[in-house]
Amino acid sequence: LWSLEEYDVIVYMDADILILGNILSILEKTPPAGMLAAVPACECWRSETCNYTAPDSYDVGFYFNAGVLVFRPSTSDFSNMMGWLQHDAQTPSPALQSSEQPGSDSMPFAEQDFLNIFFEKKLCRLPPVFNALQHALRNPKHATQLNLSDCIALHYVMGKPWAPTKHDEDFVDLQNLWRKSYQEFSTRAFLRPLWELHRVHPKLSLFLVRDYIPPATEGALLSVIYGESLQDRWVQLTSRRLLCLGGVPHPDGAICEALPPAIDEIGHALAQAGGISGLPNQCLINSYLPGQGIDAHSDGPRFKAEVAILTLEGPALMYFGLV
Repeated sequence: LWSLEEYDVIVYMDADILILGNILSILEKTPPAGMLAAVPACECWRSETCNYTAPDSYDVGFYFNAGVLVFRPSTSDFSNMMGWLQHDAQTPSPALQSSEQPGSDSMPFAEQDFLNIFFEKKLCRLPPVFNALQHALRNPKHATQLNLSDCIALHYVMGKPWAPTKHDEDFVDLQNLWRKSYQEFSTRAFLRPLWELHRVHPKLSLFLVRDYIPPATEGALLSVIYGESLQDRWVQLTSRRLLCLGGVPHPDGAICEALPPAIDEIGHALAQAGGISGLPNQCLINSYLPGQGIDAHSDGPRFKAEVAILTLEGPALMYFGLV
């Protein structure tokens, strides 16, 4: 991450974090070059004093949770990190003295312990709303200073909502937030491909991206395509069924209509990922039985010279040629 100098700022988050508020506000907390911004870890398990919800002005050194980090990438910092790992990894550090569990290894939390050592005197404190630990929200020591309604990023440390156990009974309402978001967004998941890795031919602007949408997204899309609201729009042709969405192109101007939201979302995702140069306003859906297909053709002059093809319900064989 520190070597990605093409970016001005990196905001790293663990995969077990749910965004609840305006996460862009964390950019206002970007630290100076060479420093790291993070939220103190909750250490109530080992001490009566805990820095987790201490005021921002509290300037005593702290051990941080590495689930949310903000920093300015630097290859120089990265080189120094690698040098430390190669030469100084066995050197004891005061940064871990308060965090180690009795009898544990010197770095029980791996990369988190390493980052605490390396940035020991180069830290900026982030408010706990940017890394709200689920167990801290249930801790009386922090409950009055950390309200769920104010939290921006909820961190499911230890118990995970996708693999609940009997020990997670106190967090059912918090984990239900994750499950609700998963149900809402799992049908709207799209890849952001690195296009050059998917180029079919070095001289052609032709790309093949496998599994662009996950099964849940495909199922939701098919329910729209074959849904009752579009049943009357299908046209039976000789070797396929055809559904035209977005309007009817015409030499004197198109008769336009809005694309269904599920299809419009795919268009937005493709445009944002650089797959197409602008938002599409036309969608042609061909439905084939086994053995059916469409003859070689070139789309008419009223279409822009770019197209995105999404294959659903099984594999397809396509031939492309120059005209």
